[in-house]
Amino acid sequence: MCIHSQIGSVAYHDLLRLLQDDAASDLRGTATRVTVKGRVFWYDKYRVGTEMEQHNIGPESDALRVRLAAAADRRAEQTRLVRIFRAGDSPMPRP
Repeated sequence: MCIHSQIGSVAYHDLLRLLQDDAASDLRGTATRVTVKGRVFWYDKYRVGTEMEQHNIGPESDALRVRLAAAADRRAEQTRLVRIFRAGDSPMPRP
């Protein structure tokens, strides 16, 4: 068993949290609950051409539900700001 320093352990858990936040906030489609062999997982389901694709977000947990809710809130806020921007007859900036 490998024992890490306290700093290494904290860095690992911070990195894990950031990666989990990123996985939950980088949705291309719709977050969907799927039961596999009696366990519940969340998948990001989206369309590519005529095919449906899915990407595993992670197993169901309270923390993941909070991350998905926060991602939905960020997406709603982004949509609201884009609508306000367009309503002002402003040209959309080019990426």
